[in-house]
Amino acid sequence: MVISPFTTPHLSIPALESGLLRRPVVISDDGYAKEMVVDGGTGLTVPAGNVKAFADAINRLLSNQALRQKMGDAGFVHVAKSFDCKISLEKLVDVHDK
Repeated sequence: MVISPFTTPHLSIPALESGLLRRPVVISDDGYAKEMVVDGGTGLTVPAGNVKAFADAINRLLSNQALRQKMGDAGFVHVAKSFDCKISLEKLVDVHDK
């Protein structure tokens, strides 16, 4: 699993990389997390700065191998579909043209 406890908004490249590695992620809900992690699907989002929620999420994944596997596989599909280079480039060109 990948743990991304950042408390300020940012683009979490480790969260995307975890998907490519078929690993679930526990990430702070900093505003950008929703773009990279499907809460309960590809990983778990927790309130930024909430140490207990982070510990609970980590323990939940550590104690459930099947859930880790399911979320890791879903993360791979999510990243492949949502962050494909061709699709991202088309979106960038579209924004530029507008």
